[in-house]
Amino acid sequence: MRLIWFLTVTHIALQLADFYTTWASLHQPIPGWEVLEINPISALLFEWLGLVPGLILDTTLGIALIVFIARTRRLNHRWRIGVLVSLVLFTAYVVVNNYLNMVKIGIA
Repeated sequence: MRLIWFLTVTHIALQLADFYTTWASLHQPIPGWEVLEINPISALLFEWLGLVPGLILDTTLGIALIVFIARTRRLNHRWRIGVLVSLVLFTAYVVVNNYLNMVKIGIA
């Protein structure tokens, strides 16, 4: 159970890092660069709601999903750990990619 909560807290921290790196990259034009959101669902949220409200909704839904997976008893323990590890690794990749792009365009 401790591993599940460690993964949950890690994923929440990564969700917040993704929020910040996405906001930092998209909140204003970067001269000489066209910075776009590559996740089509997030891009639609940003288009429909605006950047910050879309990020808040996207992040809230991501955190709610993780908490649901961590807390549900409908899924067995190993399956929950597998899903949580996969989501942590994927979100870590997204955050690192965002940060490396921020460095490349000179905003980090």
